[in-house]
Amino acid sequence: MLSLCGLSRAQMPDLVESCHSSATIKADIAAKFGFQPSVSVAGGAGDNAATAMGLQVEKPGDVFLSLGTSGVVFAVSDAYRPLPESALHTFCYTTPQTWHQMGVTLSATDCVNWLASTLDEEVSVLVDSVRHSRPGNVLFLPFLAGERTPYNDPDLRVTMTQIDHQTRRHDLVRAALEGVIFSLQESIDLMTKAGNLLKNYYLVGGGSRLSVPINQNMPQQLVRHDWEHCPSMRIFHLRAAANNSYRVPSWPVSMPINTRLI
Repeated sequence: MLSLCGLSRAQMPDLVESCHSSATIKADIAAKFGFQPSVSVAGGAGDNAATAMGLQVEKPGDVFLSLGTSGVVFAVSDAYRPLPESALHTFCYTTPQTWHQMGVTLSATDCVNWLASTLDEEVSVLVDSVRHSRPGNVLFLPFLAGERTPYNDPDLRVTMTQIDHQTRRHDLVRAALEGVIFSLQESIDLMTKAGNLLKNYYLVGGGSRLSVPINQNMPQQLVRHDWEHCPSMRIFHLRAAANNSYRVPSWPVSMPINTRLI
């Protein structure tokens, strides 16, 4: 890749583990922003990996599902198990000798937001109306902006079928929710196919706070896992920093996390 770009290894920075320090902050930057000059610049993590650390999703088999504008299934693995034909991401994780796999549904709660805008109704009202619908009455493919996992195709678009004279708007909303969950379940199935043994599941994101709980909302065949519902996102990133603080002894932080089972 470097040769294709006309670059050499000497032009690249050194690689460090996420949890290791690469340097300390420059003195002029520290003075400008009021930092201590001993502040460490660690390898760090992307948003989902940092969220996983904050949730203490650290052991092989730990999984979190994020229901936000997009949807993410993130699993920790004890080995590098790529499945490139599936558009399943496989990366080094934030702790040495661990990896993670990640599947992405580009439009998750965004599908409900789109319906709310189209039907000129509040999201909370539409979601609450789902309790009046039946599972599987309408089929919805949640491809508002293409799809990442497993198709990796930016040109895919929404399809909604099985609509008849009896179809009402609550059926459309249920179909959108089911479509998103089926899409995320595909990522879970692909992770299993790659050789991961998935055990502990955590649910996070704005969609996890829908007024109709996921286990009431979805067809029974999708409720395969015991999910723990977790607190606000900002706590995750504080906890992620705290989890790495033993590598920066000048910043001892303790941030307990409480979870409740749904």
